[in-house]
Amino acid sequence: MAEIRWRRHQLLTAEAAIQATRIVESRIGRERRLLNEGKGTREWGDNHALEEWGLSATPESRLKYSRVLELLRDLRAMAESEDLQDSGLEILQTVYGEDPGQVGAALENLYESCQEEDDTEDAATQPENRRLFLEKLDEEIRCFSRLAELHEASEVQLAESMQDALLLPDREDLDLILRYETAVERQFERKLQQLVAWRSEKAERGLLASAQVQRVTSEGTGRGLGTEQ
Repeated sequence: MAEIRWRRHQLLTAEAAIQATRIVESRIGRERRLLNEGKGTREWGDNHALEEWGLSATPESRLKYSRVLELLRDLRAMAESEDLQDSGLEILQTVYGEDPGQVGAALENLYESCQEEDDTEDAATQPENRRLFLEKLDEEIRCFSRLAELHEASEVQLAESMQDALLLPDREDLDLILRYETAVERQFERKLQQLVAWRSEKAERGLLASAQVQRVTSEGTGRGLGTEQ
């Protein structure tokens, strides 16, 4: 009976963990979608070239975010040193592709504007455009850093509640388990009834034995009194 109850408790714990996991996944998914807005993230397939959409559109992975952040930080160091070479545009195309989304296109436009001003040596506008570019670039670095953290939380690190969720089988097996639960509960009720009946029978036997002992004792006492008389 205790084992049956323990099994049922485990299933209820797993069910609660499934709900907690869905809440976490929903929160992470919503934040990930918001952070990916304007980056041109698309469904990936064999017929889609990396050059067209860039690293930012590739499937989620730890390697993806590590590489993207490395490239963007290299680009930032290049911009801070005022060494705006064409390799900076190549970095942006590697990250966002030749067909970038709004964010990638904005960064490319800002970078090209900074390059043009360097060529014309327009000292009045150079600092302002470089500042805008660095601000936008810093925003992207923070964004990809957060996406990397979300990926770590959802795919790599397995919270305790998510581990409990793994106790439940796939959805197609749940119907069988529910039927099994019903059968187990019926077994428990039968065992409980047997236990109650056994205890009642035991109590009755105890009462009968006690009454018999009292009767024998009483009869023995009566015979002893008659002999004395």
